[in-house]
Amino acid sequence: MVFNFSTIMETSVKRLVPKEIKRITLLLLGILFLSYVVGDYLTTSWLIHNDPAGIENESNPIAATLYRIFGHPGLLIAKLAAFIAIGSVVYFVEMRFPDQARVNKLKKVVLLVLIGYSLLIVANNIYAISNFM
Repeated sequence: MVFNFSTIMETSVKRLVPKEIKRITLLLLGILFLSYVVGDYLTTSWLIHNDPAGIENESNPIAATLYRIFGHPGLLIAKLAAFIAIGSVVYFVEMRFPDQARVNKLKKVVLLVLIGYSLLIVANNIYAISNFM
């Protein structure tokens, strides 16, 4: 018996990411990851290191506490955990209600609102960064 590694991997990936997940959902999750996790983390980190007040200007008390206790890894892990939770809910909704238009529309609206909110936070951080330059 000969094992084909590529077939095994392809089957495993199909189980994890079924065809039913729509491309628009993956695109929205990717944009949310870039804005919420990457964008906010990078701009917040820059501000912490370059603002004389450091973490004291952070408006999110949970993020400030995590930074004080765990430093940068605490911020990053919290962002990743929140993103994984959001992604898991989106995945569940996508699998559970694949053909219900109202549910899928609501899912997209929620993702777009989260993306918009994340972009506002990043824009605010960029504005704060521009005040230092």
